[in-house]
Parts: sequence; C-alpha cells; structure tokens
Amino acid sequence: MESAVASAFLKSVMGRLFQVLEKEYNKQKGLRQDTLSIQQDVRMIAAAMDDRLHALGRGERRTAVARLYSEEMLGLAHDAQDCIDRIVHRL
Repeated sequence: MESAVASAFLKSVMGRLFQVLEKEYNKQKGLRQDTLSIQQDVRMIAAAMDDRLHALGRGERRTAVARLYSEEMLGLAHDAQDCIDRIVHRL
C-alpha cells in the first residue's frame, strides 16, 4: 500500500516537474530567437547610420537635428546591444 502511494506521488510530482521544465525550455528557446532577431535589427540600424554618416561626410553639412538624431540612435543601439549581451549571458 505504501509503495502504491509513493509511486502515485512520484508520478504526480514528476509529471508536474516535466511540465514546468518543458515550459521553461520553450521560453528559453523563444527568447533565443527573439535575441537573434533584435541583434539583426541593431546591426541594420548601425549599418544605416554608417551609410548616412558617410554620405554626410562627403560634403553635405550635418544639421543640428541630424547630429542630435545620430547621437540618439547611437545611444539606442548601444543600450539595445547591452540588453542583448545581458540576455545572452543569462542563457
């Protein structure tokens, strides 16, 4: 009788444990895909900024708004990359 109770208890606990582990695995798997997507977006932003800065360096004069925008975008790109690095480190 005791072994039947213990067996039922273990099956119940193990079933719940496997459910929790499966959910956590799926979250981590999705997080990795999201992280890769964000990294690609940050690279695209950086490339667009580089293209624009090179174009402005060829004789066009950068306005104050363009300078401010470049600084803001660069700061955003750095912040996003820092977040991505922290997430990847946790994985």
